[in-house]
Amino acid sequence: MRLPQIPEHILGVFNLRGEIVPALDLRRLFGMKISPPSENSRLLVVEVKEIMIALFLDWIDDIIFMELKELQPISGKETGVPAQYLKGYFPPASEGERMLIYLDLEQLLASEKLIES
Repeated sequence: MRLPQIPEHILGVFNLRGEIVPALDLRRLFGMKISPPSENSRLLVVEVKEIMIALFLDWIDDIIFMELKELQPISGKETGVPAQYLKGYFPPASEGERMLIYLDLEQLLASEKLIES
């Protein structure tokens, strides 16, 4: 459901097992090129410090587990995402693969930017 007087990066809210969950478009939040929803689009529900939010994703390719010791520093220039919302990145495991960005969801959900219009 679209809500009036809510920032554009909040796509709406939905009820998930009795919890009202806002849906967030990170591309809109960070001023990136917007991708229209497709059959591959998904909402990924995350919970950080008892705050539940759904992230609008273009697609989910795989779920993988990485060792935090492999995390490399990142400036944000490479991604278009402000550096304060990044914990780092994981280098590609093999040639042809992409680097994986590790978002700092705790910092993001505590940000005033989420409620700015």
